[in-house]
Amino acid sequence: GKKPVAPPPPASPPQSAGGRRPRPPLRQPEPAQLTAAQKARARPQDKAAWSGGSYDFLGAVPDSANLPEHLHRNNLETTLSLRVAATQPRHAGQLPGQVEVVVQDMVNATVREIVGVVESLLDRLLLEKKSDTLRNIVAELMTDDITSTLEAGREQLRQEEFGRIDAELERLAAEARKSTGDTEERFQATKEVHSGHEDYMAQLEARLAGLEARLVGDEANLLQRSELQAYSEAKAREAD
Repeated sequence: GKKPVAPPPPASPPQSAGGRRPRPPLRQPEPAQLTAAQKARARPQDKAAWSGGSYDFLGAVPDSANLPEHLHRNNLETTLSLRVAATQPRHAGQLPGQVEVVVQDMVNATVREIVGVVESLLDRLLLEKKSDTLRNIVAELMTDDITSTLEAGREQLRQEEFGRIDAELERLAAEARKSTGDTEERFQATKEVHSGHEDYMAQLEARLAGLEARLVGDEANLLQRSELQAYSEAKAREAD
């Protein structure tokens, strides 16, 4: 029988002018392996991979229906794949039809990773913003509560102070009314005393006038001592 002929050894790849071997062509991934999309879904950015699958976040942009052609969500991966393929023209000539598939998977995974990173950063920013917002809300509520408490305390102190002032004013008014009444009583008593004093002075003056009149009459009827002595001597001689 004939001996099996050994296959010829593989030809060595041609070397470039610089002496370096060219990069081997890209190979299509085996069917048993996970695709780039599945690998991207296995990463922590699950929500980002789900959102990046349809780019629904672009639909939330106002006037998204009139976006330019290169910004449309259906053309993002296609445009990016064409640009990547355009930068590798030598691979497109070696494996036609396969480079586009690999590049498409790479672009899909890259876009999903980018979207995942962006949304992770957004989630972190939202969490930090939420903490800051909650902290600000709590601070504002505490400030409002403290302000209302201080205002209520000031109002209560003001009312208490006004109450004490009103009570003091009422006490002073009562003392003033009492003092006025006492003054009126004293004035009335003084008036009565003055009236009685005037009556008494009138009586004294009348009695003094009577006494003076009687004194004048008595003085008119009085005899002089020399006359009385002469009268006594005359009576004594008559008796002898």
